[in-house]
Amino acid sequence: MSTVLTMLANAADILILTFVIYKILMLLKDNRAMQLMKGIVVLVLLYFVSGWLHLNAVHFLLEQGWSVVAIGIVIIFQPELRSLLEHLGGKGTLLNLQPKPLPKERIIAEVKKALATAAAGRIGMLLVFEGKTGLREYIETGTMVEATVSHELLQNLFFKNAPLHDGAVIIRKNRAAAAGCIMPLTTNPGIDPALGTRHRAALGISEVSDSLALVVSEETGRISAARFGKLQRRISLETAEDLMRKFFAGEQKKKQRPIIKRRELS
Repeated sequence: MSTVLTMLANAADILILTFVIYKILMLLKDNRAMQLMKGIVVLVLLYFVSGWLHLNAVHFLLEQGWSVVAIGIVIIFQPELRSLLEHLGGKGTLLNLQPKPLPKERIIAEVKKALATAAAGRIGMLLVFEGKTGLREYIETGTMVEATVSHELLQNLFFKNAPLHDGAVIIRKNRAAAAGCIMPLTTNPGIDPALGTRHRAALGISEVSDSLALVVSEETGRISAARFGKLQRRISLETAEDLMRKFFAGEQKKKQRPIIKRRELS
């Protein structure tokens, strides 16, 4: 009997540890902290390799620096650790009870309708589709929505008198994650100075992530798109639809240095 209990305890121990590690990795995957984690893994590998190759100076420095690294992890990952604890204490954690996402084709259709309405009414709009680079830090600057993507929802969020119309709506895992989100503005010195904040924000988020940003100009009703640090202006609804289709299909384009020609305000 004691042997069976020991086996069950060991199995439970492994399952709990696996679950915690999995949740931590999923949490890190959703933001740029994963890049820092990769750097720590490199340091760990370098520590063992330096010991194996008898690189005494390198091995000594790494060995003495682990306490500093441990403190740095706590400081750097403090928001992520807090989010992890909140997530573990939230509802539906174990069963992962999440609403079923809409099919991508329907999301494209709903967004296209919203873009058409916004363009016709000259309603400013900024939509950001999260790619492989997580946007959690930007989602947390806005108001959580966690709603099904629909043109009615987007119209209400970007209505001129709505409190969240000035920020961006981030679409994550096929759902509208948050609204009123603050995006980083582009630092590109070659950008047309006549461009407004929405266009600068769209270009800015495309420079620090692989997201797709779609913009509707409040002044002209023109639609623009930004990805990989490049801004396409005065695009049609069909082009916007094609860009969304390619984005969802996972088509990867090689990152190029942002080159933006000065044009008249779209």
